[in-house]
Amino acid sequence: MAPGQLTSAHDAAGDDALTRSVAARDAEAFRQLAERHAARPHRVAWRMLGDEMEAQDVAQEAMLRLWRDAATGGRAGRAFRHG
Repeated sequence: MAPGQLTSAHDAAGDDALTRSVAARDAEAFRQLAERHAARPHRVAWRMLGDEMEAQDVAQEAMLRLWRDAATGGRAGRAFRHG
């Protein structure tokens, strides 16, 4: 394992802590989660739509919904949690 590289268990623990911070409206925690996970919704959207700009828009909208929903503990707000 490379220096500074986290195992998936550590990533999950970090994501859980960050998710709790996002629920408390911590924008920096959300930025960190978005950096870790935004590529996946983008890839899915690109495969479904076949258009880069549309995929970026869809992925951005998904992340915005996560931000809005996180404070209420709704379904989208639990998306980063593992297990």
